Amino acid sequence: MNIQEYGKLHENKKHGNYLLPIKLYQMKVPDYFTDINIHWHEELEIVLIKRGKCTFHIDLKPYTVTEGDFLILNPYVLHSCSQYKQEEYEADTFVLNLSMLDTNHDSCSIKFINSIAENKVIFPFVIRPDTPGYSLLKEYFLKSKNAYAGKQKGFELELKAYLYLFLHTLFTNIPVETPDPVNVDDVVTDKIKIILRYIKDNYTEQLTVKDMAEQLNFSEYHFMRFFKKYLGVTCIEYINNYRLDIAAKKLCMTNHSIMEVALETGFNNISYFNKLFKEKFKLTPKEFRVSVTTKIN
Repeated sequence: MNIQEYGKLHENKKHGNYLLPIKLYQMKVPDYFTDINIHWHEELEIVLIKRGKCTFHIDLKPYTVTEGDFLILNPYVLHSCSQYKQEEYEADTFVLNLSMLDTNHDSCSIKFINSIAENKVIFPFVIRPDTPGYSLLKEYFLKSKNAYAGKQKGFELELKAYLYLFLHTLFTNIPVETPDPVNVDDVVTDKIKIILRYIKDNYTEQLTVKDMAEQLNFSEYHFMRFFKKYLGVTCIEYINNYRLDIAAKKLCMTNHSIMEVALETGFNNISYFNKLFKEKFKLTPKEFRVSVTTKIN
């Protein structure tokens, strides 16, 4: 998949830094955010569900995962996450750029690391506790987590060693798939990426079904059915949710007034913004800002 073609869809988040391109995220839901909008990135993502249950949509298909399950998300894979019937869940997630494990084009890189980076092999998206090799996967994941969190002298070597062992266990225990170069699902995925890029580029403006349908050369009726079928929500619901997530971040990270935040995220009606915000976050924008500020301090 050509990253340049879909570059504008890249999530606006830097995972780690140039010297250590990996980041550990610890999620607890519900906290303030109840879901993660559909997106993709060029990094490999490894998720361990610590508690509870949630639903991931991966390449537009739903996967319900529960405590102990791993998710292996290849680079460029479309994915999102939401609560399952409003249940709580916790998860640890490593997001790493595979350049961290590149060993300058030796056989390790060519046969394994590049195969993942270029999507020449795909592991099962969900790995459950009864899968062969699971105990080793969990052991190496937790040791990677401890090395990353502890940051003792030489932790970078320890972290890379455990990540290599994790991948070795995947390759030697888990059946991999070789993607079909001609796949109908790829056509659908590409269309989804086109419309998500359009929404990302234009969410501050008035978005109409007509304009969005034209991006895919669909009729408005076909577009609305297509969007609902593959993303599980209407396009209006998706756009509102996308705008609300950005608004929440602005409330946390800026001193802009609530009116300014609403306008900056495409809401021209403050009452409508307040209503949708409270429905999603169970707090008014003002209460949300105060709550986040209190928690940080």
